[in-house]
Amino acid sequence: MSGGISHVYITDNVLRKGKAAFRFKGSLDRGGLVEHIRIRNMKIAEFDELFWFQLNYPGVIEGGHPSIYRDIVFENIEVEKAGVVFEAHAYKEMPLQNVLLKNITIKKADKNFVLDHVKGLKLENVIINGTKFDGELSGPSS
Repeated sequence: MSGGISHVYITDNVLRKGKAAFRFKGSLDRGGLVEHIRIRNMKIAEFDELFWFQLNYPGVIEGGHPSIYRDIVFENIEVEKAGVVFEAHAYKEMPLQNVLLKNITIKKADKNFVLDHVKGLKLENVIINGTKFDGELSGPSS
């Protein structure tokens, strides 16, 4: 992780049930750059969290090296049920940046968004509980 992760492509998968369908985490111990991630053409049954970014994960030494997460695209995803659609917690000094959710349909969700230091979360044709979302979300908390 501290050396960075980039150009990861995940496509055409079926996920059944669990805690988090897509979980990303980082702490001040590791640093590193995570970018150019593409996840597409997925069918998902039921997860507590659909997209979960815990970029302020407790480290051991709190080394002062926040990870950078940016340029991540999720597209063409069908979901039966999610507890929380998108939850992100990052450091104020290094927010989660430039994530795109495109052509995503979630039939049933308990909660849509929990954003803690997120910049430029773009939504294109995202349907949650029958309601369409298009636009951009940012926020220290919502």
